[in-house]
Amino acid sequence: MTGTALEPNGIIRTADDIVAGYKQMIERARIRSIKVIGATLTPFENALAGRPNQGYFTLDKEVRRLAVNHWIRTSGAFDAIIDFDRVIADPSRSEPSRRPMIAATTCIPTMPAIVPWRGGRSELFQ
Repeated sequence: MTGTALEPNGIIRTADDIVAGYKQMIERARIRSIKVIGATLTPFENALAGRPNQGYFTLDKEVRRLAVNHWIRTSGAFDAIIDFDRVIADPSRSEPSRRPMIAATTCIPTMPAIVPWRGGRSELFQ
């Protein structure tokens, strides 16, 4: 996976780098009077298990993901927020985890992960 964002030993952006990117996109959207909906980053531990880039997850990246999510939730930078992290996270585990996904190559939710949305959990949408 050389040269891709999922390369285990590729360039890893800091949480501040990612937040700066969000701020730049938000600013550009607002110049055009476009409302911006933020979405938290989903847990990705074991998301790539058994694949060539399975070593992508590290605890350091998890710390960065949590920092970015904290900013998304608390900055007030977005017009609205969808908290995918809360939907996907496994509430029975305190450590990083996720509900079943479509495949080990993605972090896209399957129906078991999405079902709570259909149950009227409007608190996930701010």
